[in-house]
Amino acid sequence: MVVDAHCHLTPELPAAELVRVMDGAGVSQAVLVARTVDPVPSPGPAFLSPVGPARRLRYVNLVQDGLVRAGGRVLRVVNRPDNEAVASAVAAYPDRFIGLVSVNPRLPGCLGEVDRCFNRGFRGVKVHAWHHGVDLVRELPPVAERCAEAGFPILLHLGGSRRTGLAVLELLDRFPTVNFIAAHAGLPYHRALWTAARSYANLYFDLAGPHISPELVRLMARSVPPGRVLFASGGPDGLRDACGGHSYSRPWRCAEEYLGPSPGRQAKDAVLGENLLRLVRLAKPTDHWSAAAGNPGGRYSSSPGR
Repeated sequence: MVVDAHCHLTPELPAAELVRVMDGAGVSQAVLVARTVDPVPSPGPAFLSPVGPARRLRYVNLVQDGLVRAGGRVLRVVNRPDNEAVASAVAAYPDRFIGLVSVNPRLPGCLGEVDRCFNRGFRGVKVHAWHHGVDLVRELPPVAERCAEAGFPILLHLGGSRRTGLAVLELLDRFPTVNFIAAHAGLPYHRALWTAARSYANLYFDLAGPHISPELVRLMARSVPPGRVLFASGGPDGLRDACGGHSYSRPWRCAEEYLGPSPGRQAKDAVLGENLLRLVRLAKPTDHWSAAAGNPGGRYSSSPGR
């Protein structure tokens, strides 16, 4: 089973259209999260992938005064993501979508929204530390406590400062029973997080685009084992194709780069769906999966299924 571990529900790619794209690519299910930005009709400077110190600094400065200037567009940050739209999509396609509740931990009522959505069947939390400027050590712990109680993961889009990004390492120690998924391969602190994955069994990574490259994924494969990696699109941005439509060509290419030319069946199954389903408690852990998730090496090490 192939599961897209990270996709946004937006007007550009509504639920029915996303299901059509999934069907064309053989993707059985997708994790849906609410969007955290809306377009503003004015131009802006192009977005640079946040790889390297100079680009990381620019990454930090792209979000100012509630606006994100990225990819030649200006986007307005949505402080209260629309989880109701995600709930409706999941209700319409219960066998195709898995909902994660998107919250801004800086706002009052955040925990109430988490509880409300968990009671409606959502199976984890998404926090956009970059867009919302979340101080991970000070503002995320109450949400992490809720996830610890429920046994659900936290999907994190990290920011470019230590406070909004690298500080996640402190939470790994503080909440050892909570699984943290670093979106977009852990950018922009990917190298430090890949190294940390050798020590922390509760740190995972998704392959959501569009700003990770095949070269970056190949480097990741040398450090992070298959039991810690999730196939993901980051749609709709990560699903846009050269023809102006949407397809899974880029997510498939990134997954293939990570897995290599002759992946073992167990490693392939883990990355393409099993890891995510176990994290959201829709499948039970197995001895093999526990070993693969805890293996300290990348896919070039002697990990199970290789």
